[in-house]
Amino acid sequence: MIRKIMWSDSSMRAITTVIFVLATILGFGYVWLTRPIAFDPHLWRTSDDQRHRMVEGLIAQRLFEGKERIEVERLLGMPKGTDYVDAGNYIYWTGSDGIDDRWLEVGFTDDRVSSVRYYPD
Repeated sequence: MIRKIMWSDSSMRAITTVIFVLATILGFGYVWLTRPIAFDPHLWRTSDDQRHRMVEGLIAQRLFEGKERIEVERLLGMPKGTDYVDAGNYIYWTGSDGIDDRWLEVGFTDDRVSSVRYYPD
């Protein structure tokens, strides 16, 4: 035997309000936690999970333009952990969007920055 649950209008209104409030809080929380932040060399080197919030500003500020390899190493650190070096280019892991990993690739020609690329894998 199946019992049918009857919801009153006030109960439905209360449930709808609670769901709306929770969704709003989660939405604002997500926006707050993923908002861009200013580039901080120390935070970049010590907190891999914050890199995605800094990378677009880092590129927009053109901090790499004309830099030598040693200057990039001072700014971002040597690639380590999930970062790596490929054909002399430094490739830094900047996080994941839940589907793809995202990478910052700094290319060098004659030990000077020749390209900067931010991409998913």
